[in-house]
Amino acid sequence: MVMSDSADTITGTVVATNRAKSVVLKGVQSTPLPVTTGAGAATVSAVTRVAVAVVNTTLLAVNATRRGAIIHNNSATALLFVKLGAVAAIGAGVESFTYRVPQLTALEIPYGWTGIIDGIWDVADAAGEALMTELT
Repeated sequence: MVMSDSADTITGTVVATNRAKSVVLKGVQSTPLPVTTGAGAATVSAVTRVAVAVVNTTLLAVNATRRGAIIHNNSATALLFVKLGAVAAIGAGVESFTYRVPQLTALEIPYGWTGIIDGIWDVADAAGEALMTELT
């Protein structure tokens, strides 16, 4: 680990190995970060596209072999509301979503979520889409 200390900030670089690491900064121990290698690591990346829709739309189906996913809202005008689970909804009194993804922004799905992922946009955008990268 390479460390530099200036005023109230400590920065460092950890060289990765196949073991979890703990880093102590200013006397506070951090939680070890899991390192995924071997059988649990993703080896395949698949990109799919879904056009903007103002009704609930499945972005990614249930996939028991999913190791991770990234969803990019590739619309310049519409907000994407993503739900980890079935039936994303927006509107007064009916909101049902997990994340609000701004225009031209990506969202990394939490490690371990293999269930359905639905989405809905707030406005129509004929040129917009979501790009999903699913890691298996």
